[in-house]
Amino acid sequence: MNIRNIIERLQKIYLDEHSEAYTKCDLMEHILRCYEKSITERIEKKFDNDFFSYSQHDKNLILLKKLNSVVKIINQRIEGIIDEPNINIFVCNENIEICVDDYFITTDMGKTISQSAYEDNYFTCTQCENVFHNDEQRTFYENEHDYYCNDCISNHGFYCDNCDDHHHEDYTCDERGQDDLDAFDAKVDLHFLGKIETFMGVDNIPFLRKTNNVLFYGYEVELHARDDRAEVVEIFRNLFNKDNELILCKRDGSLDDDYGFELVSTNCTFEYHKNYFWNEFFKLKPNTMVKAYHGKSCGIHIHFSREAFTDNQLRRLNCFYHNPQNRSLIEELAGREANGYCLFHSYIEFNSPIKTYGAENKYRVINFNNTDTVEIRIFRSNIKQISFFRYLEFVHSVNLWIRSNQKNNSDNLHHNDYFDWLLKNVHKDYVNLLIFLDDKGYFEHLKYIEEWKPIFLNFKNIVHDFRIDNSELINQEQVEGDN
Repeated sequence: MNIRNIIERLQKIYLDEHSEAYTKCDLMEHILRCYEKSITERIEKKFDNDFFSYSQHDKNLILLKKLNSVVKIINQRIEGIIDEPNINIFVCNENIEICVDDYFITTDMGKTISQSAYEDNYFTCTQCENVFHNDEQRTFYENEHDYYCNDCISNHGFYCDNCDDHHHEDYTCDERGQDDLDAFDAKVDLHFLGKIETFMGVDNIPFLRKTNNVLFYGYEVELHARDDRAEVVEIFRNLFNKDNELILCKRDGSLDDDYGFELVSTNCTFEYHKNYFWNEFFKLKPNTMVKAYHGKSCGIHIHFSREAFTDNQLRRLNCFYHNPQNRSLIEELAGREANGYCLFHSYIEFNSPIKTYGAENKYRVINFNNTDTVEIRIFRSNIKQISFFRYLEFVHSVNLWIRSNQKNNSDNLHHNDYFDWLLKNVHKDYVNLLIFLDDKGYFEHLKYIEEWKPIFLNFKNIVHDFRIDNSELINQEQVEGDN
């Protein structure tokens, strides 16, 4: 049924003697439901089977374009038929649907959205009164009435040393006693562990220190104490800081005021983190003292040496982590979706600036704003040992893959390109990551491809051997509940 037929039917209904049973809004709803029902089917038919090869983003754009065209025609056709100035027919850009309402909202990007879409996904900045999407910009929440965008906090706000967060100039920070924690801006001593070092009873471990090309990593683990935070913090400090300061337990404004804290490690090589640094920590069974995965707003950030990469390699890292086709894998590995503290940006290109300011700030999945390190921010906090090291193995293997060539573009940065490299360089050092990928069935199709069968078999053997030798750790991963 085309739009002309719908309008003609409307006229008959509207002029019929029984039309008093209808409100004007009902009549407009009738128009839309008659036409909108077939829009997706017509588009799918137009594209035949090729429509299903489009990404959901592309499909939405096509549907939006068609819906906007339909709404334009409807508004033109009903002029003079229905005179209802308080009723609007519009397309909600968020929910991808035609709406009939007396109220619609325009966002900072010029998109039209419905009231329900606004309530679910948007906020209004108290200062500038613009409407922003929750996922596109970090929201600064001051109280039940006041929300602020990044730009307004930058122009009309201050940074609070107490709680490690930004606030609006009219806000008075509630200073709470946190004497058990290090200051939010305290810096952990850098020891570049991985050279010959004595650590927790392990003597003379030979690793070569080359700070200009060896990757050193630092963990930031956000935790939530189950009971007395001061007692837990003292236990952790006594464990790590026997002879040197190897960790800090810091304030963090995004965590619970009374129970939350951030454990920050010194920098170590990948091998040192895996084989030595955290051994005594996991022997403590830390999940009996703190929550991580189920801690309030807790994440894990992993820093690594910036100087170990060329400028082109840093740009390729930026493109890989922000590639929309890689987002599903990254979020699955990380145990959580992007949020206001770790945002994906699908418009990243090779020449996009990697250091960002203002509204962009540091709150991206990958943050380049630190002078000496690059930071991956997406991971959900987790102190189950396999998951804890899975994060590091993913970051490290991506780093080695990116450093394996000197390309000066964004080609070959799909996660399948990374998988090709990973399987051809498969090693037991990545076994916590490999188990996860095996459990999710990412590589099962390779057993049917002749040239990949030996590589697939090697991968399966490494995973199998680890499962046999580490059944207790694997069982811990599968147990539901707080950690």
